[in-house]
Amino acid sequence: MNPNQYPQYWRHKLTHVCQRWRRIILDSPNRLSLTLVCTHRTPVEDLLAHSPAVPITIYYGNPEPYDPQNDLENIRLALLRRDRVCRINLHLPSSSLREVFEYMKGSFAVLETLQLYCSSLENKDARLPSTFEAPKLRHLQLSDFALVPQKTPPLNTTICPPSLVSFSLGEVAPVKYQSPALFVKCLSVMPQLKCLKIGYLFPVEEQTTNRDKSSQQASHSTLRLTNLEELQYHGGSDYFEVLAARITAPSLKKLSLTFTDSLEDVTLPNLSVLIRGATDLSESCKFARVRFKDNTSIVMDQNELWTGRGAFELMFSLHPCKVLSKRN
Repeated sequence: MNPNQYPQYWRHKLTHVCQRWRRIILDSPNRLSLTLVCTHRTPVEDLLAHSPAVPITIYYGNPEPYDPQNDLENIRLALLRRDRVCRINLHLPSSSLREVFEYMKGSFAVLETLQLYCSSLENKDARLPSTFEAPKLRHLQLSDFALVPQKTPPLNTTICPPSLVSFSLGEVAPVKYQSPALFVKCLSVMPQLKCLKIGYLFPVEEQTTNRDKSSQQASHSTLRLTNLEELQYHGGSDYFEVLAARITAPSLKKLSLTFTDSLEDVTLPNLSVLIRGATDLSESCKFARVRFKDNTSIVMDQNELWTGRGAFELMFSLHPCKVLSKRN
């Protein structure tokens, strides 16, 4: 199942055609990717009581009206069937996440997708329990490192098993988790990673980046992400440059960068090294063009110049947070 795909109810009509169709569909839940979808509109207690024992999807990811009492109870009931939960998508305030995490202690044997987004402005006390395990997890999406137990590094093989193929980080608030060196340590526990998306929506402190630049000059060890095929980044160019100096991605096929600095402040020597180390990407970049429009610079694969879906995309966009930082 695509981790970004909204759960569908396509099986409902087919199971009502006749008993034979119903039996065929319900006898093949894995091959047909059947799941019981628990959302805002789902009577979860009745659903679990009168449905076959197929995998469960808990999806509270849409900005719908939120009823703390009923919705939290429904999520709790679904999480109690942890041996069947295959996907969890929660977009909730910090106080609700804290209550939900109480029921996520222990192992989720079939969980493949975990998407956690804290809708509160600050998250100080909602964290996954240290006993949480998902040995078959393939897709992990976090809005902040503050959602995982406070450790150094914050991600380990318990939360990120070797089966993980995609990792998305939406924003980072705590200063101690903003170091590129520490982020590389997190990536080192993801040997099978194919897709990496990083979005720093808050300015990274300059002194943190400078410390990592100094340490990079003293040590040239890099992390080889052999299977990485897609990399998306949104944030300051200095941070990315330090990150690019610490990783190599020979299988990289798509690179999308959005820098929040002004164009005159950007120097990218390590970006060119990262591109040259990826055979497919370096071949694409030999045939590229630059287009300037509305203060945005875009570079893309010549094969898809008109579609906007190039192998290499570079954009400059001054983020409002950056403006506030300069004013202060």
